[in-house]
Amino acid sequence: MALYFKIEGDKIVFFGDTFNHRPAIKALGARFNGSDKTWTILDSAEMRDRAAQIARPHSIQPDAQTEKKKVHQASRSSTLSEQPIQIDPSMGLTVSQLMQQADRAINQSFPTPIWVVGEIQSCARRAGGTIYLDMAEGKSGAHQTATVTAKCNVWQSTLTWLEKRHGRDKIDQIFVDGNRLRALVQVKLYKDRGQISLTIEDIDPLFTQGALALARAELLRKLRAQGLDQKNKLLSIPPFPLRIALITAEGSRAYSDFVHQLIDVGGFGGTLIFIPCTMQGDRVPQRVVASIDLAEQHAADIIIICRGGGSAADLRWFDGEEIALAIARSKTPIIAAIGHHDDTCVAEEICHTREKTPTAAADRILEVFTDTRATINEKAHSLAVYLDREITKMDRIQSNLKERLSSVLDSFFSSQSQRLLFQSVNLTRAFETSFNRQSSNFISMAAQLNHSATSAIQQITEAIFSFHQQLTALDPTPWLKSGWTQLMANGQQVKSVESIDLGDTLTARLLDGSLQLQVKHKTPKHKG
Repeated sequence: MALYFKIEGDKIVFFGDTFNHRPAIKALGARFNGSDKTWTILDSAEMRDRAAQIARPHSIQPDAQTEKKKVHQASRSSTLSEQPIQIDPSMGLTVSQLMQQADRAINQSFPTPIWVVGEIQSCARRAGGTIYLDMAEGKSGAHQTATVTAKCNVWQSTLTWLEKRHGRDKIDQIFVDGNRLRALVQVKLYKDRGQISLTIEDIDPLFTQGALALARAELLRKLRAQGLDQKNKLLSIPPFPLRIALITAEGSRAYSDFVHQLIDVGGFGGTLIFIPCTMQGDRVPQRVVASIDLAEQHAADIIIICRGGGSAADLRWFDGEEIALAIARSKTPIIAAIGHHDDTCVAEEICHTREKTPTAAADRILEVFTDTRATINEKAHSLAVYLDREITKMDRIQSNLKERLSSVLDSFFSSQSQRLLFQSVNLTRAFETSFNRQSSNFISMAAQLNHSATSAIQQITEAIFSFHQQLTALDPTPWLKSGWTQLMANGQQVKSVESIDLGDTLTARLLDGSLQLQVKHKTPKHKG
């Protein structure tokens, strides 16, 4: 007899062969009615879909003869399976007899689905939609890699129901190697292989999310206890970050968005070092760590780690300790644009700066140049104001000295004239000699004062010119706009023909990018 269901008012009613389908019916949360031997559950579109997976709609009636035959076969099979196994004490159990007894013991011990907790290992989704995995637990007192495992599967119909109930993105995030899982399973024994298998019928997403959150919180606590969460944040971004290392997937939207914003929109004239790196899968930690090391070998001023889109499940690779320690060890400021607007991974928590998108990361670099230009302009203005104030002060001092000298001379000559009126003719020559000597001294003093003031003004003027040249030298843009370029070889500026050889590769820096040149001929300048 088959299992059927029908809709009665606001309830779904299961009837027919409910005995052999009790585990599946109970997994739906149905209640048993002893008066008519039926099971009922509240009606909903979701429950109808789940009911259709285990039972037939009442409108589909099987042929009477066929149904009678199935009942007879089922009865006969049940009778045979319940018959005692004949054992020859001198021979022992056969393998099939052993499996039959084991199967019977398992069915008696686990008549209904039970909740099981373990760590996911070897998780794989087959082409048909079924998920196969191992649930593992470490052996007590054994090596940390030793585990007790059980084979599990999630049938396609159950997976479809789980995705409707919890969301596909959340299910993808849960069924990942290394996650802790709490699952409602039906225990079965495959007698042909002598293997116990767990068929997953439901999961507890909050258990897995809680385990992931605890692991993430524990890692952050560990990093903070050692001060590693602040090491990259304390690094200074250089005022002219002309060497940018970009770590992202090749051909990704993250790459195109970042490059477009930095170069096409922002007009970045430095060097972009692209390091292709996978952003999904269990190889992410190893590849990201290697990419950070490579970026530092290329003497990058800033490292950008970014990815675009993807599911929240992909973020778990950036919550690991391996990437976190690589960021903490880095001597280069790291800007991360890894997560979504609402999700932040550990890598973003401890990096120098977190941006929401690759475009925002590019804007952050452009802001550094804008801030540097503003700082230069501000310092130039402050210097000009200071020099104007000092020049005004020196002019005022010089004017005061001239007025005081003039006043002293006027007073002196007046007093001498009065005294001359009362001097005798005999003192006239002596007075004239003395007067000439004093006049010469005063003229010399005036000349010295004037020379000192002139020298001070000249020194200040030279200092202003020197400061102006230094400020102008800091900004490479005017030189590049004027058509000048800079030749580099092996990271060093080329200043002499003698420092390079034929066949060497040179980098020519221009306003809108750089060129790679190969030396085919050189002509030294003849001395003399």
